[in-house]
Amino acid sequence: MTEETSGVRTTEDQEDFRHAVRKLARDEFAPGYLARARTPEFPWAELRKMAALGVLSLLAGEEHGGPEQPEYIAAGLACEEVGYADFNLANALIPPYIVTFILSEFGSRELRRRWLPRIVEGETFVA
Repeated sequence: MTEETSGVRTTEDQEDFRHAVRKLARDEFAPGYLARARTPEFPWAELRKMAALGVLSLLAGEEHGGPEQPEYIAAGLACEEVGYADFNLANALIPPYIVTFILSEFGSRELRRRWLPRIVEGETFVA
């Protein structure tokens, strides 16, 4: 285990994930932050890039591309790294995290089948 300055203990896999999200956020999201902040358009392309990296499936369960157990720390790390580059994109992670967790834990099979794949792939957004 490693320890970050926040005092949260993280695993090597979590640190690798953090660095992958950091690279995506700083290389691809930070340069366009001001332009995105000025437009009313939803950032679908950026959401799909996060989905491709596995960011949206962290709380969705194995059946939908996530880990065996919900990865709360990795979800927090993703929010931190994305938020450093674009605060608005970090806020866009919260609703999918809440809904994917609730659906994976408590949703009917039909609701999970209907919504989780589209959410974790960045094809739809929930609020």
